[in-house]
Amino acid sequence: MTRPNVITRSDRPAARVEENRPRTLWHDHLAGRSHVGPIDRLSIDEVMAKVAELPQWPAAQNWKNERRRRNARTILNWLARHPGDGWQARWLASGADGANLDWLDAVTAGDPHSETTRHDEIRDGLVGLLLGRVVLPSYDMVHSYRANMLFHRVRQIFRPDLFDRLQVAADELHFEGRHIDDAFTAIAKVLLHTGKNVDQITTEDLFELRAWAQRRRKNAFKGLTEAWDLLRHIGVLPVTVTLRAAAREGQRPTAELVDRYGTRPGPIRDMLIRYFEHRRPAMDYSSFRDLIGTVVGNFWADIERHYPEIDTFDLPVEVADAWKQRLRFIRRPGKEPTPRRTYLDMLQQVRAVYLDLQEWALEDPSWAPWAVRSPVRRGETHGMVKHKKVVTAEMHQRVRERLPHLPVLVTTAHAHRDEQAALLTAAAAAQPGDTFTHAGRRYRRVLLKSHADERRIGRPSRSRVLVETVDGGERIDLTKAEDDAFWAWAVIETLRHTGVRIEELLGLTHLALVSYKLPDTGEVVPLLQIVPSKSNEERLLLVGPELASVLAAIVSRLRAVGGVATSVTLGPTCSDPRVPPISYPPLVFASCGPTHRSPVTSPRAPSVGPVVVNIRAPETVRKSGTPGSR
Repeated sequence: MTRPNVITRSDRPAARVEENRPRTLWHDHLAGRSHVGPIDRLSIDEVMAKVAELPQWPAAQNWKNERRRRNARTILNWLARHPGDGWQARWLASGADGANLDWLDAVTAGDPHSETTRHDEIRDGLVGLLLGRVVLPSYDMVHSYRANMLFHRVRQIFRPDLFDRLQVAADELHFEGRHIDDAFTAIAKVLLHTGKNVDQITTEDLFELRAWAQRRRKNAFKGLTEAWDLLRHIGVLPVTVTLRAAAREGQRPTAELVDRYGTRPGPIRDMLIRYFEHRRPAMDYSSFRDLIGTVVGNFWADIERHYPEIDTFDLPVEVADAWKQRLRFIRRPGKEPTPRRTYLDMLQQVRAVYLDLQEWALEDPSWAPWAVRSPVRRGETHGMVKHKKVVTAEMHQRVRERLPHLPVLVTTAHAHRDEQAALLTAAAAAQPGDTFTHAGRRYRRVLLKSHADERRIGRPSRSRVLVETVDGGERIDLTKAEDDAFWAWAVIETLRHTGVRIEELLGLTHLALVSYKLPDTGEVVPLLQIVPSKSNEERLLLVGPELASVLAAIVSRLRAVGGVATSVTLGPTCSDPRVPPISYPPLVFASCGPTHRSPVTSPRAPSVGPVVVNIRAPETVRKSGTPGSR
C-alpha cells in the first residue's frame, strides 16, 4: 500500500510536524511529464521546411538565415543517430534534455571555430527547433538554457494575439512591469515544454511547472501566480479561484491522515481509523487533525518505532513509562532537548481514547477487544488545571507589559504612515536619475532595467517607485514601504478601537458596515458586524468617529486600486471535487494593490498573503520600541 507523505523521523514530535505541514498539494505525479510535438514523425527535409516558415527566418536568402538552417540540420542529423520512433524520443535518448549543455560539444565536434562561436551558432539552430516545436524541452533544460530572447520570440510566434489579450488583462489587474515579465516568462516556458498555444494551457500544465519548481528549487516558481491570474482573467483556465486556493489540500480522508505517520497495516491501524471516523462528525477539521497527530503520531507511531514487536493495544507498564519519558521532551537534531509544554494535554488525549473505547464497549461489543487499561493513569493528568492557569497568567502578564506602550505604538504608526506617504509623493514627482531632498536626507530616483525595457515587458512600470540614498546607496522600494506603513496603521487602529481578535479582524467584509436607526430619536448610527469566531457569537459594535475615519481610509484605498468590488472565491474545503467553490463578499483587509501583494490573510481568504501584523508592520513596531519587537 502506498502511503503519501509518511513521517518517520523519530527525533521530531509528530504532532508538531503535522501542525506546521503545508496544507498544499504539490502534484508530484505531474513533475517530469514528457510531451510530443506536432511534427514529431516528419523527415529531416520536412522538418526543415516547417522551420523555414518561422517569422524569424524570412524566406530571403542571406548568410545569417543560411547559418541557422545549417545548424538546425546539424542538430537533426546528430539526433537521427540516436534510437527512437520520433524526434522527441531521440531528443530524450541523446541526453540533451537535461540541465547539462555539454551535448553541444558532441554536436559541434570537428568544427574548427572557437568553442564560444560553435556554441553560439548551434544555439541559433536549436532556437529554430524549439520554436518550431520539433522537440519539446524539459523544464530543467529550459531553466539552464537561460535565453530571455527565446521567451520574447515565443510571444511573437505562439499566437501573438493571445499575448496581446494577456497584456490587456495585466493592465486591468494592475500588474506592474516586473510581474508581467515574470508571468509571460512562465507562460513561455509552459508553451515550449508542452508544445501548446496559450488558449490550450490547462491547470495541470501550470501545476506541472509548480511541481518541478518545488522539487528542484524547493520554492515557488516566480511569476506562476501571476500567470495563473492572467490566464484565468482571459478565460483560458475555467476556474474561479486563485492558484493558492486551487492547490489547497482540503480535508483529507481519515485513513490518509492516519497513514501519514507510517503506522503498520493491521488490526490496530484499522481500529484507530474506525475510532477517528466515529469522532470526526463532532469536531472541526483542525482539531481533528491535531488529535490524530497526537494519538497516532506522538503515541502509537512512536510505540511502533521503538517496539516493533508490539501487536497489542494493551501496553506493558515498562513500554508505557518509556513512552511517557520520551514525550516529556522535544528533541531536535543538534539541539538540547526542551521540555514539552503540551505534555499534559497529550497525556489527556491519549487517556481519552482508552476511556472512550471502554465506554463504547458497554454498548457495542465490537469495541470490546480494545477495551483495555489506559497507559496514562488518572493521577498523571492532575496538573492540567494548574498548567492552564500558568498559561493564562503568562498571557495576561504579556498584555500588562505591553499595554503601557500602546499610545507610543499608535503615535508611531500614524507618524510612520505620514512619513512614508510624503516620501513616496516626493519621489514620484522626481524623474529617474534626479536627486531630491526629503526630511534632511538626499535620495536619487532609480528605475530597474526590467521596468524600463519595453521589449521585454511591453512597457515600463507605472506604479513601482524606487529610490536610493545618495550617501549610503541603500535602495528602497517606496511603493511597498508606503503600502506596508498604511496597512500597519490600519490594523493597529482597527484593533485598538474594536478589541476584536485577529481572526475576527481578517473576516471583516464590506457588508459588515451597517446602519441602525434608533427608534426613539430617529438617529442613524453606524455599526460593525463581527462574524462568529472563537466564541461562536455574532456581535455588533458601535462605530465611533475615529474608527469610521480608519475604515473610510481603507475603503478609499481599495477603491483607488480597484479592489473594493472584488469578491473572494474559495475552492472546495474538502477532498470531494463535486463541492462547488464558495464566493464571499469582499474582505476589508484584503487587496491586490499596486505591488500585487496582499496585506493580510484570512482563514476565509487563503489567496491573500501573510498576516500584516507579522509581515508588514515590523518597521512600525520597531520604531515604537515595543517590548518583543526586536
